[in-house]
Amino acid sequence: MFRLFILLLVCTAELWVAQSTDNVAYHQIRKKYDHQKVNDTTALSYVDLLIALAKKEKNYSELTYAYQDALNFEPSGYRKKLYADSAITSAQHSCNNDLIASAYLGRGIVSYFNFKDYQPALDDYIKALSYARRSTSPYVKYNILYHLGVMKSFWDIMMRRSVNLRPVLLSLDRRF
Repeated sequence: MFRLFILLLVCTAELWVAQSTDNVAYHQIRKKYDHQKVNDTTALSYVDLLIALAKKEKNYSELTYAYQDALNFEPSGYRKKLYADSAITSAQHSCNNDLIASAYLGRGIVSYFNFKDYQPALDDYIKALSYARRSTSPYVKYNILYHLGVMKSFWDIMMRRSVNLRPVLLSLDRRF
């Protein structure tokens, strides 16, 4: 009986250690650039290392996070667009609705703030919201709604007329 208990304890401990060390390499690399400021290109070498590691291991969730980190540190708008497109592709491979929604949100943010392309940004926000409906994270959903609100307020000011996004939101989710 005692041997069975020890065997069970060893197996459980082995599983726990394996799960806790699973993302240690990603965490150690990410710690090296977490303190960097936005658009600081010195962090991009670490982000590129993280991207290479995630590609090698085919860890699409971590690859998506790495591409999203690259969005923060890349000063060039065009390269941000490439990173955002890559984040969407890797998020779709991960089959995680939270990641897919945040990747579309990221591309919408790049379109809106870097290029002032309002229609593609709105399309990405709406696509992100459709994935966020199936999401488990309320943060993702409310972040998308926040950016839709920013876009609406800007549109109202610039066009000097009110734009009603309610029908768009109602078509996506009946709770709005």
